Amino acid sequence: MKSVKRLLTQISDISFKPLRMQMEIKIILSNLVNFMKMKFKQIASFDNYIDAHILLGLLESENIVVWLQDENIVTINPMLSNAVGGIKVMVYESQAARAEQIIKTQKEKIQTEHACPYCHSYNVQYVSTPKKPGNWLSFIWGVLTATYAPPVEKVWHCFDCGKEYEVV
Repeated sequence: MKSVKRLLTQISDISFKPLRMQMEIKIILSNLVNFMKMKFKQIASFDNYIDAHILLGLLESENIVVWLQDENIVTINPMLSNAVGGIKVMVYESQAARAEQIIKTQKEKIQTEHACPYCHSYNVQYVSTPKKPGNWLSFIWGVLTATYAPPVEKVWHCFDCGKEYEVV
């Protein structure tokens, strides 16, 4: 914080820069200082960037200030996702309750669209399944080659009856 203020002072002392440029630099740096002072709260975490960006777009469309922490490291090396805690969706503390309500509403909407065909419960979630051999083979391949594992297959899982199903 002190180094930013020192830099701000040094920039204002430079006399050969046009006044307009000095003012623009001061505004940018003061906005950066204000951004660094704000407190953010993590409201969600994802293991891939696609789901994180879908939520990012949803929250931005509701005028919530949101950003993704650790997006680059997880995107570049997905094997580190668990080590860093995944891609974290961060919002202002003052907007966290509203953002959590939006997420809850969206989750309920998705669940009602994908009710369990066996017991008609809405207590369902789209998950990767350990029951498919392709998921185990892709995991083993990723570990052995230390590369990005191919995408795993996902299914809908009902937490009431325990059955898994695919929606066509």
